[in-house]
Amino acid sequence: MRVLVTGGKGKIASNIHNTENITFLKPGREELDLNSVNSILSYNEDIDGLIINGWKFHSDVFNKWGHLSLENGDWIEKLKLLPDSWKDNQMVNYTSNQILLRKYYTTLKFIMFFNTDTSNRKYHHYSNEKLMVNDLFCRLTKEPYFKHIKYISAVPSAMIDNHLEGVGRNIVNMIENLDTLITRK
Repeated sequence: MRVLVTGGKGKIASNIHNTENITFLKPGREELDLNSVNSILSYNEDIDGLIINGWKFHSDVFNKWGHLSLENGDWIEKLKLLPDSWKDNQMVNYTSNQILLRKYYTTLKFIMFFNTDTSNRKYHHYSNEKLMVNDLFCRLTKEPYFKHIKYISAVPSAMIDNHLEGVGRNIVNMIENLDTLITRK
């Protein structure tokens, strides 16, 4: 089985290792730029699974959008401060993953998405954006063209170095046991 891991140079991807039965393709931005439709369309590897690990979270967007208060009425003015990089976030987080799904839908056996714990309200913008992408893929994989694809949404763990090795092992274990994995779809 060949599994594409977006964000191939990230912390989680570097802790996911090939097994006898699974080859993880972990391209960097130079090989698969999720901010470029042409790059996504020209990436031509045969894949059976997709791990959505590439994510763009622009701290500038968070700093301006994440602290907008509805109580003091200035959120409309502060909304104008959002940088154009917001569009880049949308491309990487939403559009690129949909293009990959549509490009590979005939061969995909599963999609795995790393969701987030929503209890930390300090990063509510980040959490809400992750939940919106999760909802999008839950809905898309119920459509007739994508019904054969298992959708797995997982909250990996705290993104600290001493957890990541175990996270990588758990991900590989889930994929190795894909046939017995039950999804809520």
